[in-house]
Amino acid sequence: MEDIENYTSLQEFTEDISQSGNRPILTSQGKQGVHKGAKCLRGQNSLVLLIALLTSVCANIVLGVLLIKCRPCPEDWLHLEGRCYFFSEDKLDWQHSKDSCASMGGHLSILHSHQQHHTLESVTHNRGGLDYHYWIGLSDIETEGVWKWVDNTVVNTMFWSEWDKEPINHQSGGIHGENCSVLDSHSITWFDVPCDFNYKRICEMDPITINI
Repeated sequence: MEDIENYTSLQEFTEDISQSGNRPILTSQGKQGVHKGAKCLRGQNSLVLLIALLTSVCANIVLGVLLIKCRPCPEDWLHLEGRCYFFSEDKLDWQHSKDSCASMGGHLSILHSHQQHHTLESVTHNRGGLDYHYWIGLSDIETEGVWKWVDNTVVNTMFWSEWDKEPINHQSGGIHGENCSVLDSHSITWFDVPCDFNYKRICEMDPITINI
């Protein structure tokens, strides 16, 4: 009886001697093990694909953030001629325009070259519409007739309207006259106007640099 039980037990692990050759015999438990193994592999493959997908998504998010942070100018500012410029849609007087630019980390625009003047004039002409006067950072508030930029440098290149014989400091500006300057995108020149007039403004700031 014991021999019969041993034979039955061993039969599960013997090889079937048949015309097709030697072939392992799998019991019902063995088949279940194979199915479980295959299912496990499929699960692992799905997990690998999911990890790869998440990695790709995260990489794209990080890249997008880096590209935003690495832009030379803040959002809504334009990178022109190696500088950052902001062209406002609202209107303020000259002093409040100056303060507004400072609050954004910049200053009213300073034009030291003809190329700068031409570039800003082109932008204001295209987007200004009927509003063609924009405050720039030029005034003679401190000393009448001595025009200085907001960084306290004296004007070295002038673009006053010769046709209108600017600056004329017309007394229509009140007791203080016309002590602040605007860029006129229609005539591509400067005009002196009363500082308490409300116009759009051009702010300027240094581009963002990243040292690696």
